[in-house]
Amino acid sequence: MNPQGASSGGGGWSNMLKSALSQVETHLDRYLEVPADGAAAGAKGGARGTVANSRGGGARGVREAARPTAPAPAEASSVGGAGNSAAPTIPAEAKEEKQGSGAVAAPAGPLTSTNAVAAPPDDVDSDLADAFALDLSADQPKDDPYIQSELKKLRQAGAPAAPEAMRATIGEYARRIEALLLEGQQWSAKELRLSTSIKKLRADNRALERAAQKRLAEVEALKKLAETESAKRLAEGESLKRLAEGEYSRRLADADARRHALERELAAAADARDAAERQAAAQRVRVDELQQRVMAAEDEARDREAAALARVRALNAQARADAPAAVDVLHHTQPLLRQIEDLHARITHLRHAAARADADWAARLRDAARDADHLRARLADADAAAAAARADAELLRAAAEARAAEVLAAAKQNADLLLRLDALELQLEEACSVPDRPESRETAASAPPATSPELPDLASVPDRSPLPRDARLSPAPSPSPSPSPSPASQHPSTKILAAQITALKAQLQSALRQKNDYAASQVAMSLELDRLRAADHAAELLELRRRHETALEMLGEKTEQVLELRADIAEIKAAYRQQLQGLL
Repeated sequence: MNPQGASSGGGGWSNMLKSALSQVETHLDRYLEVPADGAAAGAKGGARGTVANSRGGGARGVREAARPTAPAPAEASSVGGAGNSAAPTIPAEAKEEKQGSGAVAAPAGPLTSTNAVAAPPDDVDSDLADAFALDLSADQPKDDPYIQSELKKLRQAGAPAAPEAMRATIGEYARRIEALLLEGQQWSAKELRLSTSIKKLRADNRALERAAQKRLAEVEALKKLAETESAKRLAEGESLKRLAEGEYSRRLADADARRHALERELAAAADARDAAERQAAAQRVRVDELQQRVMAAEDEARDREAAALARVRALNAQARADAPAAVDVLHHTQPLLRQIEDLHARITHLRHAAARADADWAARLRDAARDADHLRARLADADAAAAAARADAELLRAAAEARAAEVLAAAKQNADLLLRLDALELQLEEACSVPDRPESRETAASAPPATSPELPDLASVPDRSPLPRDARLSPAPSPSPSPSPSPASQHPSTKILAAQITALKAQLQSALRQKNDYAASQVAMSLELDRLRAADHAAELLELRRRHETALEMLGEKTEQVLELRADIAEIKAAYRQQLQGLL
């Protein structure tokens, strides 16, 4: 509420009082009608004076109400005729005791009671109660000293000489006027109380207005703070969004670069695999050729064995025929037997070297298996899998290339062994053809035993497979007292050569299998590396998506907080508006 509203409220009370007084005047005009014109005029004049007094007219209203109306000429004559000329007349104007106090002097007349004031009629009270919607007789003072003094003066004043009906009418009017005066006094007290209440309400209204203005200032400050915080949160959300988008684009570019690098590495691995397959095909072709050559050598060895047996028979016959030449043959065969024994010893040494090489290769394979398991564990548990896997892949690729080089060296050694086998076969043929050349016996007997220049290198060649059981169990050749070599002494040497050839074939197949195993392990490791790289990229992409979703959730939460603050501010405004409307 504001002062204007309070003043408008006071104006409303005054308007209501005016309307009530106008209704009272109307009722007085209706109820104070008298038959005589003079009495009616006097009553109306008294009523108007009372109404003017109740409206706040002051002493002027009192004077108008106290001024009686002169009786009519006829009535005056009748009064004089009745012998009442000595009766006191009503004064023209009552004496004013208190100016502006709202009290009036009623016209003198005959009174029925000197101690009590007559109550107004019930219809007047009901009309006033209907007009003001109040209980007029409740908690109002009825024994006002001033009113009682005025009434006492009126009672002590003499009554005019008038007929009995006139006196009764005037007494009735006097009682009504007294009741109206009491009622005006009550209304004055009520107006005083109402004005005091209005002042208190105005003071409360001003306090409420100051509190409302303070609350409005606080609401505006909170609103500005919320708007500033909302703008700040929105700016932070936009910056986080731009940062997340930049990070996401950077990660995507990095993933594309890694994918292209992986594709290039896969293409290089495919090229290497194609090259390995081509090399393996060439090796298979070469192995087929070697197998054909070995088969041809076996056929030729069998033919040579048959020819050697026939030649041995012929030599036996010739030896029996040439008994004196047996000593020479013995001298010629002893260097060959010693050479065969040396060859057998070298073969035994090669067998042991092959066994040691097998054990070495088995240990190296176990180490390689352990290394592979260790690498798998490291690849499974490593956090920085990309760099470590790339370095391990490079190391494994270098090891595979080294092992491939070892396989190529083994194949080259196999080729050297085949050449040496050919040389041994030639030496065996030369040894078998010694008795057919009697002219060279003496030179051969005098010459030192010849050895192949390549035989000392056989000990350095690792044999991957042991010799057959019959070759292992065959006894070493020893000098025979017979004058000529027997077929049993030449047949085991051929078998030894065949066993050596078979061992070389097995060694070649083992080398090929190892090469295939190395190629398969390299492909498996390449696939494992690709899988780890893909998992690393997928993990990074998931992490970026998670961070982006987290940023979006934070932005949504801040937006919801801002909306809730706005809703709270709107509710506070509505509550203050309702309070102000209720106060007004």
